[in-house]
Amino acid sequence: MFKIIKKSEYRTTKWSGGETTELFIYPVDSEYKALNFDIRISLASVEVDSSNFTPLSGVNRILTVLEGTEHSLKINSEPFQTLEVLNPIHFSGEDDVKSTGKALNFNVMLSTDLNCSVDIIKPSSSPFTIDPNGTNLFCYLYKGFQCEVNDLEWNEGDSLLCNNIISIKTPPNSILVCVGF
Repeated sequence: MFKIIKKSEYRTTKWSGGETTELFIYPVDSEYKALNFDIRISLASVEVDSSNFTPLSGVNRILTVLEGTEHSLKINSEPFQTLEVLNPIHFSGEDDVKSTGKALNFNVMLSTDLNCSVDIIKPSSSPFTIDPNGTNLFCYLYKGFQCEVNDLEWNEGDSLLCNNIISIKTPPNSILVCVGF
C-alpha cells in the first residue's frame, strides 16, 4: 500500500481555541465526534493564551509542538511543563490537561488498544529509504519543497500512507513527522 494525501484533501474545523485539520483517520468511515476511530492524526492551531483539552475516554494522545516557543501543558496535578518543539509528549485522553501559549501542534489520538510511535525525521542525505517493516506508516511533510516519494511529487503539507519500503528525495532542512502504527 502506498498513497500520497494532498493537503487539499484535509478537513479543517474550528475548536474553542483555534482550528484543527484532520490529516488522517482510521477506519476511514469513523468520526472524531463519535470516538469510534482507532487512530486520528491532526494539526491544531492554538490561538488563545490558555485552554483546556477535551477529556477523551479510551484514547491515548501524543502531542508534538511544530511551532511555538512558550507552549506549556499542565497534566493533572503536575506543574506546567514547557514543551520543546519537535519533541513528542504522551498522555492519556482521560487526563485533566490545561495549556498555555500559542502554538501549532501535531496530534495523534489512538485507541488504548493500539500502539504507535511518533518520530521526527530530519534527513542527513537524499535520497533515503524508510522501511516500516510491514506496519502502517503515516508521514507528514512539515518542511520541504519539491520532494519525491517513489518518483512521485510530494509537497510541503502533504502526507503519505504506506506499509512498504519507500524512497524519499528531499532538499536540505526537510522535516518529516512520521507515525508508525
